Amino acid sequence: MQILTVFPNLVVQQIRNTIAVRVIRPRGVERTELEWVHLGFEGDDEQMTERRLRQGNLVGPAGYISLEDGCVGGFVQRALQYNDDDSGVVMMGGHDAESQNFRASEAAIRGFWKKYRALTGT
Repeated sequence: MQILTVFPNLVVQQIRNTIAVRVIRPRGVERTELEWVHLGFEGDDEQMTERRLRQGNLVGPAGYISLEDGCVGGFVQRALQYNDDDSGVVMMGGHDAESQNFRASEAAIRGFWKKYRALTGT
């Protein structure tokens, strides 16, 4: 299993026999597009194509495991309209974006959004 995020809006995933690319496109304050493309190979036989499709039902845009990946962005985006004066910010571990010696940290995601905001001027 591999999921690679390429800054700022591309995700490449390989989970079992599924290979997919996700592209996130902000389209304004109230709208974001998520394009989720599953790939196969020209040389795949019917059995492999069927296997990829079945596994896509688990980790695809409406898949049993990945369903929240496709909708969580919409939940967050709708909630942002109520975020006045940063009252909706929840932090785990402070403000810094420095590396931590433990995994229960939001340092990496804070670093991502600090850079994203700097690039987009928001």
